Amino acid sequence: MMKKITHLFSLLLLLLPHLHLGVAATAECEDGSVSVFVAGEAAIEFGAESSAQCAQFCMPEFAFPFVLDAVADSCIDQGFTVELTASQEVELAGSTMSVSVTIYGKEVPASTDQDDSTKVVDSNVWDYSNPSSYEGPCVDCPEYVALSGEEKLDRIWGKIMAHEYEEIPNNWLYKRTNPTVSEMIADFPDKTRVNMVFDRISDERPPNFPRLLHEYGSIAKISFEPKDGNNFTGLYGEGNEFGIIRVTFCAPFDGERSGQRVPFAFAAKFFRDGIHSSNIPTCEGPDREWNGRDPKGFSLFQHVLHTSSIIPPPIDVFFANAQNGTGPLSIADNTWYTQNGTAVEDPLSPLIIHFFPNDALNTKDAYEEDFRKELPAIPVNTTLYTAYTPVDEDGEPTICICHSTPNGEIPCFNPESLAGTCNLVELGSIVSRSQFIHSDYGDNGVLFKHYRSCQEDRKYCEYNQPIPEIDSTFTKSTNPNGTCVSRRRVDNYETCPFSDADNAIEGMELVDDSSEYCSTPNEHELEKMCPFAQALHPSFSSSGVPYPISNDEHLRSCEILGTTTSADGNTTTTNALAPQFPVVSIACCRVINEYFDETTQEMALQSLCNMDNCYSQFELAFPEVELETECAQVDPMPECKFGLQAGPSTIPINLGFVTEDCCAAAQTHASGGDGLTVICEDLGCIIAYESLFMQGQAFANPGSTDTLEDVCMAMEVERMEDDMAGNSTTEAEEEETNGGIMLRSGSVLAVLLVAFLPFVL
Repeated sequence: MMKKITHLFSLLLLLLPHLHLGVAATAECEDGSVSVFVAGEAAIEFGAESSAQCAQFCMPEFAFPFVLDAVADSCIDQGFTVELTASQEVELAGSTMSVSVTIYGKEVPASTDQDDSTKVVDSNVWDYSNPSSYEGPCVDCPEYVALSGEEKLDRIWGKIMAHEYEEIPNNWLYKRTNPTVSEMIADFPDKTRVNMVFDRISDERPPNFPRLLHEYGSIAKISFEPKDGNNFTGLYGEGNEFGIIRVTFCAPFDGERSGQRVPFAFAAKFFRDGIHSSNIPTCEGPDREWNGRDPKGFSLFQHVLHTSSIIPPPIDVFFANAQNGTGPLSIADNTWYTQNGTAVEDPLSPLIIHFFPNDALNTKDAYEEDFRKELPAIPVNTTLYTAYTPVDEDGEPTICICHSTPNGEIPCFNPESLAGTCNLVELGSIVSRSQFIHSDYGDNGVLFKHYRSCQEDRKYCEYNQPIPEIDSTFTKSTNPNGTCVSRRRVDNYETCPFSDADNAIEGMELVDDSSEYCSTPNEHELEKMCPFAQALHPSFSSSGVPYPISNDEHLRSCEILGTTTSADGNTTTTNALAPQFPVVSIACCRVINEYFDETTQEMALQSLCNMDNCYSQFELAFPEVELETECAQVDPMPECKFGLQAGPSTIPINLGFVTEDCCAAAQTHASGGDGLTVICEDLGCIIAYESLFMQGQAFANPGSTDTLEDVCMAMEVERMEDDMAGNSTTEAEEEETNGGIMLRSGSVLAVLLVAFLPFVL
């Protein structure tokens, strides 16, 4: 049997007319070739009859990086142990070459009465299919949509409980070393399928759709209790008694390996009578606190979550297949309908919601990093989060901005900056209505829909019969005879799927393609967030653009402390000099505190005089200080900003106002070069670089307590020892000068100790 393959590496093979490709499953590949497999829908291009089969073959090593569907391994190692067809020749489209491919399938398990839906299989490879089978009343069907919100919750929760894990699975993607998450994204079959979370109108995930994000979670029943007096409509105005919440991690990376805390996320779903449900996806913001490995920071309820944020690399590249704005998400659909399914005549929607956690739930000094071990202890009927949204001076929805850059705006995310800078309106609270549990259906069955901040052109193509299950990714539960088509997902938006000869399905005929929406009529006109999303910095909307704000530039509430000494000199008191000091950047707060410390005042003045906003805040708080006069005597210095590459991400660094030599040396050393010699010669540079140096120490030398001052002192001592060892004099001269050497080295050490005295006391 010969099949045509439309695949990238066929172009590469045109350059190799004499290359022979053997069968990887039955023989070793020749030198210069690698054994690969292709699974999922992509396997069909290589002769597989369905996405449940695996294609195995050899290919040139140089071509392997260009073939996103191929994985360097064998079908057998992925569980495809049954050889279906041996060594069939598959002709490459556009080439005279053919590839010898072996097709494998999975062994059909023997019939058993035991329910194995909770079985967990640890794997170090990407699972291209959803292995779970969820029996019971349908969810992705018109019958389900017609139910009341309460009945929908009962049906969903019944399936969640029926597939509760016997043991919590721990084979997280981010813990698997082969392949990495970046490689998994590259190997993900058909990246346009990420549009599923936007264009599938259902409460249930499609078959054969593996999770890449939010892999495991804790799930519970909830209600939304609205705050009286807010003017928003739908969910936020009248509330909803019938909802579920799923708590998970927002990003798939190994926090322990990177020395960081993995950010949290939750998704909430509220059921409405006779129509599709409303959904709220959230994540932490880019200026989150407790970034390190402090066990207290592992508490979910230390962190504010937001309906729009930044999606970091490499996930941003993946999400860019679904919308221009990778981070901003709309929450407007929640305001378009009431709980009883009635359309709101004049809806008013928040643009962004900030969910403040219930601080009363932080009762311990240390928490498990795996939140699933903590959440089941939360009592039923507990307030989990209180929702706030910013409004302008006229009470209209807005996004509160903390930083303005030449390229766009940066919203406020930290609770202190939100409370101290923004005009927030309380919308209501999320209250638990059951215990948190852990379920295979909760993880792999329930779909929490997302909404684009700038909606794509969409239409619903309706046919004369139901869409086959394997192609039903983009259907809606009310009409299984159709598929939602967005301009982002298809090459030819004007033509409905299954219309051309290559993709036609026997007996299927197009009935209607005139619907200009998939879920809600006039969804373009109702959506108001797009202009705000487009005004944000490109790091919120474009993959590969680094977030421009360094940690020191984030806004926080600031306490300015000073010390006073008693007249007899026996007691020293620390007191707040300006208890009502406004929200300022972390750097500004630090510089002002350093200004009131005699040991660092001179260096702090250099920064303070160059930080315009900090300068003005200081003058308002301390009018008695003649800052203008002091600054007139200070030479201006450049602000040291640079980007530090960390894997696929670029971390913005701001050392403040230092010399150009210091800035260049810091950038060199932070990037792995040798810059400490220059840094250690400048006490101001040591102070500026100390924090970044210690972060590098924590990662490169875990457990090390050496500070930058310790390292600089050790370098100076080593230099002096080298100088001493290099002195070659006569024996008499040595005896004559020994005392001088000892005196000189002791004097140098004394000078060093005096210079570093503020840091060692």
